[in-house]
Amino acid sequence: MFSFSKQSFQSKISKNYPDVYNYHLDSMLNVISKFRNVCAHGERLYNYRTQKSIKNLPVHSKLKGYHPKSKNDLFNVLISIKYLSPKDNFIAFVIQIDELIENTKKIIGNKYTQDILQSMGFPKNWKEITKI
Repeated sequence: MFSFSKQSFQSKISKNYPDVYNYHLDSMLNVISKFRNVCAHGERLYNYRTQKSIKNLPVHSKLKGYHPKSKNDLFNVLISIKYLSPKDNFIAFVIQIDELIENTKKIIGNKYTQDILQSMGFPKNWKEITKI
């Protein structure tokens, strides 16, 4: 619905999110909705990538050592959620993700967990990136 709305309406909605313009929000919602559909239909999520990418957000220019070819993976969904969620909710979400990752390491080991994280687009310093 957002994509088909008038530009003026999109701008009004985007103003609710700091540093997000309507073209950012449009790309984030597009990618998030694709990932939502993958989850809803029981498809494999961890290495899924959309055809369209999230537009460069201010956080992307601040990232050191993180230069993805495209921003269409699960890590960029996490970055989008950072922009679209209240700060406290996002912090709690990151803590839950970190706990899941640590539990996964205990079960399958660090190497395989890192391989999975890499296929999801998560860089090694993903927690630091979420704090930017």
